[in-house]
Amino acid sequence: MKKSKLYNLINDKFKLMDTAPSIFRDGARIIEERLLKSTLSILNKFTLKNGFIDKKDLTNKKLLSLLNKRIKQALAAQPFKSTTNNFLKAFDTLTDINLKILEGVNDLSQAELKRLNISTEKQLAIEEISNSLIDETMRNNNLGKPIRKILYRHVTRGIKRSEAETEIRNFIKGKKELGLVENYVRTLSTEALRNYDGAIAHQAAKEFDLQAFRIINPLIRNSQISCVEMVTGTGAIGKLRINGKYLIKDIPKIIAIASKRKGWNKNANKNNYFSLGNHWGCRHSFTVTRLLKRDKKLIDSFDENVEEDIEEINKVEA
Repeated sequence: MKKSKLYNLINDKFKLMDTAPSIFRDGARIIEERLLKSTLSILNKFTLKNGFIDKKDLTNKKLLSLLNKRIKQALAAQPFKSTTNNFLKAFDTLTDINLKILEGVNDLSQAELKRLNISTEKQLAIEEISNSLIDETMRNNNLGKPIRKILYRHVTRGIKRSEAETEIRNFIKGKKELGLVENYVRTLSTEALRNYDGAIAHQAAKEFDLQAFRIINPLIRNSQISCVEMVTGTGAIGKLRINGKYLIKDIPKIIAIASKRKGWNKNANKNNYFSLGNHWGCRHSFTVTRLLKRDKKLIDSFDENVEEDIEEINKVEA
């Protein structure tokens, strides 16, 4: 495959992963407005004492029960139902892009690619995102409960209503960052795509006996050190790079370094590394690839002290 065609495919993949979650933006903002309106309508009914919420007033405590009902009503609507169906198309697109990249990088035939069975991984990813967005109980637990805790705290402690309103408004709508619902939905949808993307890489490595991988996303301003080292081939992790590739058998060594650093996802292991990456929220993607003859020659003469180097690095970074 020509470099330009591969480059375009990788760019298409970046774009899909970055933009697909934005399909939920309008629905998320609708729910945020409903949550804010419902919560503030209850807050404004609280009895005050010298400008503060009266924590001893029984009416205020009864209003908390009404708050539960209002929040559930705000979350009960289904602005995500149609958009979820549209978002699920991204999984088909991601599959097609990954197969074309695998074909081009590894010179695989269409017949070989048909052996790659990723239907189970795809179904699991789709069920996960669908349940999280459409299931009312899931939304109530993840979005309603935190709001209730804030208001409960204000009622039981007795603070100024204006302070309570500011905190609730900032919590639901966000300040400079995304609002509560939009952030929740974006995180879920991004993770679902990343998990599926990584699952394809793992399955392809097993099916076609691919022994190496490349990290293909570019760095951004706030990329964490493990990703910087891996992309640039520098530092502790960069020592493991051979001709721009990393060995799949070296993933435990990479984890041994990255796990000592800030932001490490404790759920990550050698079996899900391509999905979870080097840290929480890692945006990098991995392409599995064959080892060429020149790669194997380098591996045969590879520095046998790498493991000792890693042990020393871990001692320093611990």
